[in-house]
Amino acid sequence: MDVAGAVRHPKFEEEPVPHADIALLKLSENLVFGSDINLIKIYEGMKEPYSQSFVVVTGWGAVRGGDTAFRDHTPDLLTARLKVRTRHYCRDAYQLVNGFQFTPDFFCASLRNGTRDACLFDAGAPGVQHNKLMGVMSFGPERCGHEYQPAVFVKAFYFRDFVKHTISSYKSTADLIEAIRDIDPSIIPPVHVKSDEIAPYGHMDEVTKPDDRHD
Repeated sequence: MDVAGAVRHPKFEEEPVPHADIALLKLSENLVFGSDINLIKIYEGMKEPYSQSFVVVTGWGAVRGGDTAFRDHTPDLLTARLKVRTRHYCRDAYQLVNGFQFTPDFFCASLRNGTRDACLFDAGAPGVQHNKLMGVMSFGPERCGHEYQPAVFVKAFYFRDFVKHTISSYKSTADLIEAIRDIDPSIIPPVHVKSDEIAPYGHMDEVTKPDDRHD
């Protein structure tokens, strides 16, 4: 199935480390729900997953560590149970990364034995707990299976307003393409979207900022 386009968060920054690292994809056709495809609800609580609890991560990431990780990734969807780490642990793990601040919209998870991890090619992977989407993986260690560097997730509930606003604002592919063009004018609409179908849209400047009180 093709992706018709994507809308990234208006405050997204890639360097020096990802910030507001979340986007929504519009598919070229409707999904057919069944045993293998279904919906998931965003966790609505204001707290992150409890430390020492587990999140289930799914992805097509690397299956080996070291220098071969870039080519040794799986064609099959895999899962792993990762333990949520304390904020203190997460801060210490990445304190040497230039410009990285472990802000309240992040949480991290790993297994210290290094047997399973979320790393290369797993960016965008969901972190699920009790059938709720807790977060989306942003980045992880450069070396897969790193014993002391966990995978870092953006908390889903911090961006639920962005998700709701985007879905309600861009109901047609034409609206979405126009929004994408605002981000990158070089984007060419899919062949099934006619130029005269593209309608004006509202800007997403009113996205609610994360509440830093909840840490």
